[in-house]
Amino acid sequence: MRTLQKAALAAAAALVGLSAATTPAGAAPVSTGGDQAAPIISEAGPTGVPTASCSHPIKRWGYWGCYKGGPATAYDIDWDRNGTWDQTFVIAPNREIWHVWKGAGSWKEVPYGHGYADHFLQFDAPGAGVRCVAVWAAGRNYVNVFAKTWLGWQGGLCY
Repeated sequence: MRTLQKAALAAAAALVGLSAATTPAGAAPVSTGGDQAAPIISEAGPTGVPTASCSHPIKRWGYWGCYKGGPATAYDIDWDRNGTWDQTFVIAPNREIWHVWKGAGSWKEVPYGHGYADHFLQFDAPGAGVRCVAVWAAGRNYVNVFAKTWLGWQGGLCY
């Protein structure tokens, strides 16, 4: 299994049309069991001026968002390891999980099951066109897999 690489960058977001992502301290090593190279993950940090309604704003691809702050609540992901961020995941102040990518039009809630989270646990790309996001919420692990469409939140991890 390849270990996902965690880059040191700063940027994050979610909610009200915005979102971002990272690997939390104490989390199990992030790896991929597939033949595809592991995605590069970078914890995102605040970008912009805090406002009364959002103390952790984030802007990606021209779209503003807001994330709850704290460790492992906003990440930039380079799924294909080509040196550019492909997607940003964030946990909003209300714990909803949001994401954005170039051309998305706005921040989008990760669909199917209205997922809520305390922090991110894993990101994985186990095969061509397949993406996996795992979170920690209310004392349990939850996972959602994208394979042409999001399959929905359920108990578990990416691998």
